[in-house]
Amino acid sequence: MEIEVLGEQVIHESGCYRRVRRWLRGIHPERGVIVRGLTGFETLVEVDVIRAMHTFTVLPEAGEAHSASVGSEMECLDLQTVS
Repeated sequence: MEIEVLGEQVIHESGCYRRVRRWLRGIHPERGVIVRGLTGFETLVEVDVIRAMHTFTVLPEAGEAHSASVGSEMECLDLQTVS
């Protein structure tokens, strides 16, 4: 089952760290607080997001280039808290 994100608001941002409040369509009590929103019942959740600030390429000594990325958006879901 795919969860639809209705909206997102950045609460705090510092470098690669962001604190984000998201509204999800439907009732998902394991993820956050249930609220009555514009589209009916919605789930309000706050998550910590860490995004890559830099990407780089690592070249081995004798050959092909291997691309390495410091990652795409990673969500620290264990750190979820809801105000």
